[in-house]
Amino acid sequence: MKREEHLTGVQLEDAFQLFNQISEKLAVSYGDLQIQVEHLSRELAEARSERLRQLAEKELIANRLERLLDTLPAGIIVLDGDDVIEQVNPVAQDMLGEDLAGQSWEPVAQQELVACGDELRLRDGRWVSVSIRSLDAEPGRIVLITDITETHTLQGIVSRQQRLTSLGEMVSSLAHQIRTPLATALLYLSNLAHPKAQNGDRVHYAEKARERLHHLERMVNDMLVFARGEISDSECFDVGKFIQEFRRTLAPQLSESQLKLNIENQASSATLRGNSDALSSAFQNLVNNAIEASEDRLQLEINVSLADENMVEFSFMDNGCGMSDDIKDRVMEPFFTTRKNGTGLGLAVVNETVSSHNGKFDIQSEAGNGSCFIIKLPVMNRNTMLPSEITNTDAPALELIRHPACQNEESSEFHDVKEVGI
Repeated sequence: MKREEHLTGVQLEDAFQLFNQISEKLAVSYGDLQIQVEHLSRELAEARSERLRQLAEKELIANRLERLLDTLPAGIIVLDGDDVIEQVNPVAQDMLGEDLAGQSWEPVAQQELVACGDELRLRDGRWVSVSIRSLDAEPGRIVLITDITETHTLQGIVSRQQRLTSLGEMVSSLAHQIRTPLATALLYLSNLAHPKAQNGDRVHYAEKARERLHHLERMVNDMLVFARGEISDSECFDVGKFIQEFRRTLAPQLSESQLKLNIENQASSATLRGNSDALSSAFQNLVNNAIEASEDRLQLEINVSLADENMVEFSFMDNGCGMSDDIKDRVMEPFFTTRKNGTGLGLAVVNETVSSHNGKFDIQSEAGNGSCFIIKLPVMNRNTMLPSEITNTDAPALELIRHPACQNEESSEFHDVKEVGI
């Protein structure tokens, strides 16, 4: 009995010691836990303070950016993933109108932006450039609209001054070239009035005087076109009607020369926009150039076709003397000529006229094998594509309304292959 009581006492003592050990360990663990809690609380407080500081800085940056957008001289439009306008700054509202938020961007662009060749204008006449970029961090795009009216005007002034400077450098030489045919015409006219002149002689003198005056007229017209540079009185016209009128313009010249002309038109229904008189004059310069380059009977073929859906191609192929590579590289330089009586402005005027119509002018020639002059002009569709100022590789191109000058023209059919010559 005493032995059992002794064992029970020992067990209780062991249990109390184990309990005390565990209690001490719990007390140590609790102390460590309190230290960790305090440490984590400090870290959390520091993180919270840092977060609040960052939020305050971001809010300050956001406010600055918002004020910057409001004061920028360019229009800013933010689009969401569905191309719906989310945000607009005051300049964009001034350009495109109020209450743009919530509207779809494409109808707004079609209504407010007018395509003029490869440039854009607002309805109030201001020239603008438009750039579109994707928002990398989120769906949507940002549209930047810049007013370039002043730059456009200055570019026109600089271009005109450059042409006038070039003309000024050639005044003395050009005056001599004008004086020679003018003196010849005056001489023929004086003989025409001679009392002893016979009727046959009078006709001959009148014809020679007319030739010299026509030569003077071409020189003056070339100088004026080159000096003016830009094309005015833009309108829409059908290729078929234009070729018909061009053929009638060439009729007097064909009756006086040994030119064998063949015109094939496969793009009669296409519509161009520009100055048809200026283009006709440029085309006539190419015909004159071909006639002057020919040493014998000239054969000239003019082919009109659709190079692609957006371009009409006019090719002038002759059997003249052709050009070497050195001459071909310089032939479009103003006042460069290889002819004794040339002004060096014929092909320069053609190139300037084509460029003013947003077209391309190319020359293919080889000495002794004739030349081919190729002109490509943009077709005017019912909906003109947004010009190159809108640079966006991630979204399809937008379509703009046609220029008002092109909305009242009707297309006509004219398919014809005709040979004219003496």
